[in-house]
Amino acid sequence: MAASVLPHCPEDLLPLIVIEAGTSPEAFLEDQLTALLDSGAAERCFALGFECEQYFLPGKPRVSLLALVALQRGRDVPRIRLSLHPRTPDFETQVNAVLARASDLEALAQRWSVPWFTLGEPLALTPMVVPKPWGREVWYTGIEARGQASVRVAGGRVPLHWLLAFAPTRLVAAQERRLILLKRLEPWPDPLLGDLYFEMHEQKQEVYLVTRVDESLWPGGQGGIRLGFNPQKRARYADDQAFKADYLRAVQAYQAVRRELDARLDRWRVEQGLGLDLPLRPEQYRAGMEQIDPELKSREQEQRSIMESYTAVRPVHRGDVVRVPPYTPHALLHGVEVVEFQTPHYERKILSFNQKVLTQDHWDTVEALPKLSLDTPAQHPPRVWTLSPGQSLEQLADFSQFSVFRLRLKAGESFPLRRLQRFVPAADRPHYNLLMVLRGDPHYSHSPQTVLTPDEVHLLPSERGNLVLGCHHDTEVLLSIPGCRALEQADSAPGLPEAGCAAY
Repeated sequence: MAASVLPHCPEDLLPLIVIEAGTSPEAFLEDQLTALLDSGAAERCFALGFECEQYFLPGKPRVSLLALVALQRGRDVPRIRLSLHPRTPDFETQVNAVLARASDLEALAQRWSVPWFTLGEPLALTPMVVPKPWGREVWYTGIEARGQASVRVAGGRVPLHWLLAFAPTRLVAAQERRLILLKRLEPWPDPLLGDLYFEMHEQKQEVYLVTRVDESLWPGGQGGIRLGFNPQKRARYADDQAFKADYLRAVQAYQAVRRELDARLDRWRVEQGLGLDLPLRPEQYRAGMEQIDPELKSREQEQRSIMESYTAVRPVHRGDVVRVPPYTPHALLHGVEVVEFQTPHYERKILSFNQKVLTQDHWDTVEALPKLSLDTPAQHPPRVWTLSPGQSLEQLADFSQFSVFRLRLKAGESFPLRRLQRFVPAADRPHYNLLMVLRGDPHYSHSPQTVLTPDEVHLLPSERGNLVLGCHHDTEVLLSIPGCRALEQADSAPGLPEAGCAAY
């Protein structure tokens, strides 16, 4: 329905109108915003029925939603008040019975315990914990069959993909299905169980920021990540093909022992009533290992040591940054926690794992071997810009699809987030931001009393490029933005001092 179809009678005399918007509710929303400004009315209210495609599920089923929308004239720009709810018969009956007034829509949302909020404000992302054999992942932006991120608004939660289906351009510049993936990786602090898969990606680009190293496991706080291959061992071979052939033999020898050991652990699981496809906790795994023949455990340790001798381990400390390019195998080690940013590619090749893989019944070593990069990727110190005596900006990653920055602010400083736009290819186009608090008490300048806490993550809508970040105390945040301009251009970006290098 076009904007002009909505009647222009006094709004408090009108019943709420339900408009069918198909799969493009944002187009109708924009029409109504224009109509509000043209009409001179104080507000414009309606209900919008639309279909949200769940593209991440098999068959891509759609869910029918009803949006209660109140557009209100503001001092500078209109305000969009909103509530989203599944389109059930009972809810729609009550929608049809209310008047087209913001107060009535808000009251209806409250009766149904549905959040009523302002669209366009920063979205607080609710962490979602995903158990893994090696520990757990904490997702902030993941939208896939295994689970979907949500947003904390007005004391409730809304699935993130619902909001992105309603206003993809306003929220994420029409990149709703290509969100930067942000998660925390928290391996078990256990040498037997806490090492991640040794895996390779063909498309995915990722960067780790080390946030914790368990010093009870890593004296002095120096942990590790398995990254690429052992250059000294590689140098002993006449060519790389011979090195890869011996590495494959070592992997296959370990895999044979591993399968024998895991089969016995599976029998123990059945005896204990534990699911075969569920991760074990460290105490469960150790109890199961106590039932394993010592000779088999000894062979497993010996073959694993031989296999791992072909790989390289990079030492890491808290605060280190590790960039993982495609085709480089890698595995975070036990007791080392990281924040991870990665491109939205859901693919990997598992070369090996020192426990049972629960998501597939095979390793991908043979398939991955021809594509593997044997070079250990260089890790250059982040580029650092001193913006003022109280502000510094570090570029932690400059991948083709996204960039990650760490912003440091002294107490009382403020930073306009639009300054990051100079680092993206189209500087005149707004982009969304992901903001994660590392320490301090940042706030948005328009809301100084609402303080963000460490580990809190916000999605900053593309339409809110005017946000300014302030703080009461010394603060550090991570900012990730889609796209990246060539560093040669970024170095000469107007208004920034020349970049220098500094260790993180």
